[in-house]
Amino acid sequence: MRALYAVAPAAAVALIMANALYGHAVFGASHPEAISKYSVYVHLRDGWASHPGSLLFEVTDVWGGRDARAHHEAPPEHNYNRVGSMGGRGFVELRHGFSDCGADWQPILYRYGLDAIRNAYEAAASGARWDHPYALMYPDVPAARAGGAPRYVQFVPVCGEGSYEYSVRTDDPSAPVDVSFVHGTRPGSGPAGGGPGVPGGAYEGCSAESHVSLSRRCGGIAAGGGLLISVPDVLDRTLTKITVNLREVPPERAGPPA
Repeated sequence: MRALYAVAPAAAVALIMANALYGHAVFGASHPEAISKYSVYVHLRDGWASHPGSLLFEVTDVWGGRDARAHHEAPPEHNYNRVGSMGGRGFVELRHGFSDCGADWQPILYRYGLDAIRNAYEAAASGARWDHPYALMYPDVPAARAGGAPRYVQFVPVCGEGSYEYSVRTDDPSAPVDVSFVHGTRPGSGPAGGGPGVPGGAYEGCSAESHVSLSRRCGGIAAGGGLLISVPDVLDRTLTKITVNLREVPPERAGPPA
């Protein structure tokens, strides 16, 4: 017991000194990339076959950390809660977090390490490719298309530009999703998905249909572009979670994927 009384104060002093001398390394940002993380909750109202089901989009965008607002002629306002309709069917959309590229997050070093361990475990359990702690690339799992059911469409804007790796996974195998990397929305043209305008055309070779999970790379993305996710109105759960991971590819890795 006497040894404990001697060791505890010494350990406390050592921790205080370590924090004073090296705290900037332990609690500083671990890498130059910026991370935008947010959630979009969509409640489907009367008129949808999946009513009263809901969708939860968990979005992570890892990008170069530039001032993204300087890359948009008119920065879109992606942070809002609203009541809308699609094909005559209503929905309520709630956003949590910062999705307008005006704010980003850089994890401190010890948090980065803990997240890396947790996501490495998730990658091993799900078969995902793990080369970045915050942007897992899920395996391709195609599924039968859900007939001619109506679809809810969500636009997920990206903060960067150039080449992007993207991965999408739904936890409802009965409702596989379609995805497409598209040009930015046209303001004032009416609601479509989660955006204030209608998305432009798709980038060539950057689309996939009817997948439970998938990973792709798309190049030549201009500022204001994003991922369009189409969900069939055949949800089998009260809450369907769709995970979206996006990563701007660094210039040294921007060539064709291996």
